[in-house]
Amino acid sequence: MNEYLNYTIEELDKALNDLSSVGNSLILIGTDVGKQRELLMNAKNTKILETYPIRIWQTADGTWKAHVPDETKDRKRKLLQGKTKENLENRILENYKKHCDERLLFKNYFANWLINHKKKTYLEGTINRNLTDYENYVQGTPIDSMRITEITTLDIKNFLNDIINKHHLTEKGLSNLRSIFNGMFQHACEVGDVQKDPTYNLKIVNSNIRVPKKKTGKTEVFNEKESYLLTEYIFKNYLEIQPMISLAILLNFQLGLRVGELCTLKKSDVSFEDREIIIQRTERSYRPLELVDGKIVKHKTVYEIAEGETKCKSNRIIFLSDEAILIIKESLKYQEEHNIESEFLFPHTSGEHIIRDRYNEILEHYCKKVSIKRKSIHKTRKTVLTKLFESGMGLDEIMKISGHRNKQTLIEYYLYSTKTQEKERERFSKALSTGRTFSS
Repeated sequence: MNEYLNYTIEELDKALNDLSSVGNSLILIGTDVGKQRELLMNAKNTKILETYPIRIWQTADGTWKAHVPDETKDRKRKLLQGKTKENLENRILENYKKHCDERLLFKNYFANWLINHKKKTYLEGTINRNLTDYENYVQGTPIDSMRITEITTLDIKNFLNDIINKHHLTEKGLSNLRSIFNGMFQHACEVGDVQKDPTYNLKIVNSNIRVPKKKTGKTEVFNEKESYLLTEYIFKNYLEIQPMISLAILLNFQLGLRVGELCTLKKSDVSFEDREIIIQRTERSYRPLELVDGKIVKHKTVYEIAEGETKCKSNRIIFLSDEAILIIKESLKYQEEHNIESEFLFPHTSGEHIIRDRYNEILEHYCKKVSIKRKSIHKTRKTVLTKLFESGMGLDEIMKISGHRNKQTLIEYYLYSTKTQEKERERFSKALSTGRTFSS
């Protein structure tokens, strides 16, 4: 009797792998290892024929037939046949092996891992980023068509170095790409599809990793002149055409919110008595992904509101300036005069919130109108935080307003100079001046 018949297919696969390791590392009588391998393979084949979702029957002419799974077919199955039952069973086993081989191809395993496993515990935005990185760097490469059981640490190391050299990835870009390999192979180890994680303790040292150029105020904030030109135009544009989104952009020059926070502000967030507003929700946008016939299908972008939670868990209360209060009151007045029923502070005429993408489109349009470099709505946030810093406000105070948890992030990515180039030169010259002159 075969002692392995009570094993699962997964346990039999592991036993075969273990046997191969022993056979490769010890000098044994070949028939001992061969006999064990034969018993294991026979047990595995028996177990496959018992558990594989198939139906076997014999036709009137004596031919044996069976339906086996096939996701590419309309009815999710295909027909196999053989002259004898043994011949049919051999074809079923070949089909099973091919099915397993296809499942373990990197491209197929990635799709299944991303949609059926990682999606359960990570935000859709992270899932979308993983898919974008896969499409940009992995899809169509040799490693994409390898079985994950054959991929070694050296394969991954060589692949990542090739991508770094070709695309000049930054450390952050490399980290994002590595997270695909780390997560996928960790999962494969946990479910027993691979015996050893090839990403474990993998180190990448490559001098071609790109160091991002230090950004400057010229691209990251609106300087004093640009702020004046832009807000004046937006104010006049509102008076003439009255687009609600103009008021929202003007308000962000007073609050410095993330765009997801700005577009989901509600009337109930405002307290005129206390002259403050609470920031307690944000908008998240992503493209829902679905696995169809083994392929990842992208659906239309979804914009959803996350109540009671903002990025970095940064729910906070911000004081309202005199100008901010005027802008908010104008929005409430406009909605009342135009019979707009909405809980949002800056809604569409339908009452729904204006999505974040629209803010960038409109602000870039306004920049073009006043002939200044086009910048995103996020630059208004950086402009406000920079102005607060230039006014003498401390970093801890600014962090309460901005919602940052890391002081270094605030310093490195949000604080620049809003002075024009002419004023910067003037300040530089004045700071170093000694008052000396030379006679001609």
